[in-house]
Amino acid sequence: MSIEMLAGEAAEGLRVADHIDTSQLPSLERRFTFGLELARRRVRPTFRRQVTGLAERLSLV
Repeated sequence: MSIEMLAGEAAEGLRVADHIDTSQLPSLERRFTFGLELARRRVRPTFRRQVTGLAERLSLV
């Protein structure tokens, strides 16, 4: 997933990540880190639109 994100292929990275079964990973820490990274990648664009809209309403942009 990280490679696709770094290469600018966010949609492909998220699509691939949706099909990864982390339940078989031996490390709980790795499963948690993967889930956290995935959540962070998915949430960021949502907040960007909200912040941009707020900045426009406040005439900051």
